Amino acid sequence: MRIAAISDVHGNVFALEAVLDEISSLQIDLIVNLGDLLSGGVRPAETADLLMRTPAVTVRGNHERQLLELPRDQMSRSDSLAADEITATHRQWIASLPARVVPVPGVLAFHGAPDDDLVYLLETVTPDGVRAATMDEVVARLGGLPDERLLLCGHTHLQRQLRLSNGALVVNPGSVGWPAYDDDRPHPHVIEAGSPEARFAVIEDVAGSWEATFYSVAYPIETAAEVAHARTSVRMSSTRYARAACPAAASSEPLPEYLKRGALTSSCHPDRFAAARFSPMRFENSHRPNPHVAEAVLDAARLAPSAGNSQPWRFIVGLRGDTTHSRFSRHLARSSAQWAPDADFLVANLTQVRIIDSDMEYSEFARYDLGQAVAHMTFEAHRRGLSAHQFRAFDREALSHEFSLPGHLELTSMTAFGVPAHAIGEVVGPGTNRQRLSHDEILWSQTDG
Repeated sequence: MRIAAISDVHGNVFALEAVLDEISSLQIDLIVNLGDLLSGGVRPAETADLLMRTPAVTVRGNHERQLLELPRDQMSRSDSLAADEITATHRQWIASLPARVVPVPGVLAFHGAPDDDLVYLLETVTPDGVRAATMDEVVARLGGLPDERLLLCGHTHLQRQLRLSNGALVVNPGSVGWPAYDDDRPHPHVIEAGSPEARFAVIEDVAGSWEATFYSVAYPIETAAEVAHARTSVRMSSTRYARAACPAAASSEPLPEYLKRGALTSSCHPDRFAAARFSPMRFENSHRPNPHVAEAVLDAARLAPSAGNSQPWRFIVGLRGDTTHSRFSRHLARSSAQWAPDADFLVANLTQVRIIDSDMEYSEFARYDLGQAVAHMTFEAHRRGLSAHQFRAFDREALSHEFSLPGHLELTSMTAFGVPAHAIGEVVGPGTNRQRLSHDEILWSQTDG
């Protein structure tokens, strides 16, 4: 069984068309739509028409409830726009949608939480910003460990997955049509996907265990932004929309204080998206490695820039459970052996330092270029719901001998990729301090005299 989960279309028919086109190529058995369908600044009525024609199991979100129940003077601008455009037929369809549904046995779909469409299930809002929810927080919001093996939720617009202690998988596929928003409950905060693409997820039953793969799809973003800008002024210039709600990147405003201090928030590269990256000290060993994700991460390295297109990188990849992974594990240091084998896959990062059969240097930028390739891998993994921990705690000589590395290749480092077993800041120990230098501290400048 392969399920495509979509959520938070928010009236963006351009993004929806692109996602449905991509889904049609993926041999999907069922589409599950997790709500917040029409309220937004693009084309609500056309979105409703397309959704009603699309075979899918659909639940309503908080915006559908608000469209049907709130007096007009209490509606948000996005709800008001949808209310102006949708027809009686659209309203009848919305009214027929359940708040939660079991699309297939063992799967539960809902918008926020099973009993509350406004709950953030996989994120927690604090006075300092938004972070990934802990497992205990998620279980408490669910009212206990679920009987279902797969739970599908939306609402927060962020792609995220969490494997619970009983093996159940909770997945948020991200937002199809609305890459960012802000809210003031329970504390003022901003949710930002970090890039403008439409997002969804495919969840597959693999030998009795559900596994999720996240997707992002390009679509005519500027067109959508222009339509929205013409219809409403709801926080939407085409520049901001196209930059996926990364305001600092799209404006000339001074840097906010949290960046000047070197503090970290979450969501958008370079000032928020990169800050959501962290190096886990534990990985979920119950998560089944996906070879397609490993291949995509390796592809990101293949496409990295290098001096003169020299491409001096080489990699050895071992998925948990395969022979290569076992060969890696026997040469890890005691410190890394406590956590690295639980990652989905381990990668040995190699650099070509010399020309083959020669003592001549291959490229003075070889190690720098390898670093770029590994950085590309790190962010591709992050985009797909995994985290990366780079490390050097292994026996370099023994591992080089294990894989019979020739003299022109140097084993430089290793990277563990997997699903974190903890949230940012939840594990404290050596190497976990995330305080960063300020912009003033990293910017070298020298005045005359």
